[in-house]
Amino acid sequence: MKKIILLLFSILVLALPASIACNCGGGGTFCEGVTNSDGEIYESIIIVRGKIKSKNEEGMNVVVQHTLFGDLNQDEVYVRQGYGIDCAMQINDFEESKEYIFALWDELSGEYSLSICFESFLKIEDEVISGKIAPGITSLEYIDLGNVEGCGEQMNIFSIKDDISVFPNPTFNVLKFKNLNANKSTENIQLTCFDMLGRELRTFKKGDGIMAGEIWTIDFQEFPVGVYMLKLYANYQETVFRIVKQ
Repeated sequence: MKKIILLLFSILVLALPASIACNCGGGGTFCEGVTNSDGEIYESIIIVRGKIKSKNEEGMNVVVQHTLFGDLNQDEVYVRQGYGIDCAMQINDFEESKEYIFALWDELSGEYSLSICFESFLKIEDEVISGKIAPGITSLEYIDLGNVEGCGEQMNIFSIKDDISVFPNPTFNVLKFKNLNANKSTENIQLTCFDMLGRELRTFKKGDGIMAGEIWTIDFQEFPVGVYMLKLYANYQETVFRIVKQ
């Protein structure tokens, strides 16, 4: 009799829709899912910002744009759907060429899977994150993710507006850009110089970004005396500085 009951229970579970059968932890928000009881992000999780390059029934190729937490020295990763019922990931939920924040488990085989049984991905559109981010938070500017207590504050979110200092101003020959943040770095920084008529004059790039505490120096000697607007772009953020050349 017990065997018959167990068999019937197994059939019932397998027959349930995925959205019902995988309520194994009651769901929860992204930040609740990636953190332990002490409010720290699990060391086994890698959190990235990425864009979906392609997908199939088993998984998808994700172009890694920025690693927010953990160590991942790859430009692209394969994220598989997993075995059986996966609580967090349904391939059809994702759109190619769209950006997301993913919480990944390293499968130790060169592949990754999304964490199961909690909100393991968030969508990004026009630099706004949407989804179950944290209790009471379903929409947030990407740059503000770093201010989410117990989750975002542990991620590598860099504010170029607050963490980059430009000096001297006025200047004669050089401009220096200092990373005031002692713990976080920028990535792929780009600086474009405009005159007061809005004409683009020159663009400077630093592919490896500005490390924590580092100073990036550019030669400003070639520019005539005057006032310039400098548009600084890095980490999907943009800010403008007004500089006087003497």
